[in-house]
Amino acid sequence: MSPDVFQSPAIPLTETVASKLAQGQGAAGDLNARFLQLELQRINLLILKFFLGQNSLNEGLPEGFRGLAVGREEIFQILAKIDQSDFSPSLDQELLTDLQKRSEILIEQTAELIAGGFQPKLYRLIETCQLSSAEYHAFLICLSSAFDLGYEKVFGYLNNDVTRRYPTRELIIQVLRSGEGDQQEIWQSLLSESKLLSEGLILPAPEEESSVDLKTMFLPAPELVNWLAGKYQAPKLLAGAVSISTVDEIDPMLVESEISAFDPANLAQQMPLVIISSPDEAIALSCAKALVHSLGQSAFEIKLDVLKAAECLNAPTLNRLLRDARLNQAVPLLRKGELALAVEEPHSKALFSALLSYPEPAIICSAVHPQPLFSNTWPTKPVFRWNLLMPDSPKRLKIWQSLLPGGSDISNEELRYLADQFVLTSTQIHQAWALARDTALQLARPLQLGDLYEAARQCSSRQLDQLAVKVEPRFGWDDIILPEDEIAALHEIVSMVRDRTLVLETWGLGRKLVSSKGVSSLFAGEPGTGKTLAAQVIAKELGMDLYKIDLSTVVSKYIGETEKNLELIFTQARNSNAILFFDEADAIFGKRSEVKDAHDRYANIEVGYLLQRMESYDGIVILATNLHANMDEAFTRRLQFVVDFPFPDASQREAIWKVLFPAEAPCAEQIDFHNFAEHFHLAGGNIRNVIVYAAFLAASEHKPISHRYLIHGIRRELRKMGRLIDEKEFEVFEKGRK
Repeated sequence: MSPDVFQSPAIPLTETVASKLAQGQGAAGDLNARFLQLELQRINLLILKFFLGQNSLNEGLPEGFRGLAVGREEIFQILAKIDQSDFSPSLDQELLTDLQKRSEILIEQTAELIAGGFQPKLYRLIETCQLSSAEYHAFLICLSSAFDLGYEKVFGYLNNDVTRRYPTRELIIQVLRSGEGDQQEIWQSLLSESKLLSEGLILPAPEEESSVDLKTMFLPAPELVNWLAGKYQAPKLLAGAVSISTVDEIDPMLVESEISAFDPANLAQQMPLVIISSPDEAIALSCAKALVHSLGQSAFEIKLDVLKAAECLNAPTLNRLLRDARLNQAVPLLRKGELALAVEEPHSKALFSALLSYPEPAIICSAVHPQPLFSNTWPTKPVFRWNLLMPDSPKRLKIWQSLLPGGSDISNEELRYLADQFVLTSTQIHQAWALARDTALQLARPLQLGDLYEAARQCSSRQLDQLAVKVEPRFGWDDIILPEDEIAALHEIVSMVRDRTLVLETWGLGRKLVSSKGVSSLFAGEPGTGKTLAAQVIAKELGMDLYKIDLSTVVSKYIGETEKNLELIFTQARNSNAILFFDEADAIFGKRSEVKDAHDRYANIEVGYLLQRMESYDGIVILATNLHANMDEAFTRRLQFVVDFPFPDASQREAIWKVLFPAEAPCAEQIDFHNFAEHFHLAGGNIRNVIVYAAFLAASEHKPISHRYLIHGIRRELRKMGRLIDEKEFEVFEKGRK
């Protein structure tokens, strides 16, 4: 390329064009600005030639009509000013020859610009949209008014109506014909099937009622005007759905192991559609951007959920955006891609077909792993599938560690327990960290481990709230009274939850010996023996939420409904990071009268389904039942823990009385807990009810709690339980007090 091409005697940019192109920075921006300048001047000469060949319009109007019409002299001056030329407004052969020579000079200058391999944006538009010569020149005519307001008067004059300020279909055809182009091609360039209209390069003016009339005015697509001016901007309606992002900085923590699966050279060669699916959107997006980075391009991000909200989720809109991605030499990256992959979505097949027809690499980020879809529409374009799981415990630990400030009192071991117990996405971890940090700042104290646990619970999925009752854990180890072996079993449950990642992943037992990371337990015992309390103790110790599901409300008499209800619960619980406590499990283990023995109960399809879902569930599940003795050994073998809750003996009952009776409660006398425990065979739940009833009765009489109120509470509880009241037992109790 000649070094003095930029100092050529070609006409300088007008002020309006220069201001429009000022955003184009750097050498490429300068070249594009220069090329666009030359092309607009060339189309201006074509418009000037057509203008000079027209008869006088709007001439001889009275003085009072000035401003309502423009004259020929004024139009000529506008065109001459745009062209920066000194012409005489006469149509003679010398002038036409001069116009032809100037047009040839402009063509030569544009050829010099691209001689060194530079591809102007306008040429990229021609190649991307496969424009014919007539379509390209028709686009330039529409484009001219976007870069100089003087054309509004010019087109108003040529349309013989000053209110018609943009080129009409009829005017464009007439101007192109004056350039001696192919007449059929010129006519076809403005049909509704032409690339100009079908791909939205030009649009009917907002005030137009029809897009097929000869009098219809057209404007260039605003996003193309901005793109040519140096900075792409999506149409206003789609502004929140589209962005172009550079991907120079990628968090290696999120993609360190996954990105090695793809070869950039293979991507560039195969031009595939890459579908990255993961429930963790941040990881999927980071991996997608890493792929884009490996190709040395920018990402053209399209948010399908925003398009759907704007009622623009359709194939024409997507094709228009895919066109813009090619024009910007960026890789289309579709977020919320499940909307383009789900068969139930009305436009999904058309959207998927558009992506398969895209001639360059494209990437979909989806929360759902796709199945083979729409097989009858598949061309030869390859589709690469990349299924990423939730971040595992080691990766979650790294993310937590990266967020923890230096000098924190929280140890790596404590963070490991946190990462093991809460299966969170990378985004949820960042949200939990911010929430915990803000809590500590609000209380003007250092960050504590409890802040992280509370924040992790809040950032977990809350969908279970609609299907189960959340139980607030209020009890600790000191509150539970059980035999030593049962207490040891509860501690072992907690240890298994905390160390399951270490044992199953680091030590390798999960590869062959264990099918999931879930922990399942059966709590068996009479009502009131502490099953729910034990679940609360475990939840409090682990810092996890506890959700109670009454299985009697889940079981349905209709075939298949029970399984559907259970599936919904386990699906919603998947990301809840909560303990599932199924109470009243007897409803499913022994509900049918025709069941004769334990083997028949186990054969019940509903029991089998519950077992299967418990085994595949990665969380913590506790079943509570009264029928341990009737359960098949094959069933209990599939559970990791079976904890019996025996009816408390006298010493245990005394301990329960002491644990449950509040120290701050006012007493009229020293309560003889030993005597109560010896004479009244009550489980922990019944003892709790007695204490509560006695306290309210004493308060109603404005007196402290005494034996009298507790005895009255015991009578009420025994009647409620349907047990006969033995007055001799109460007499013996009173003698024992003496």
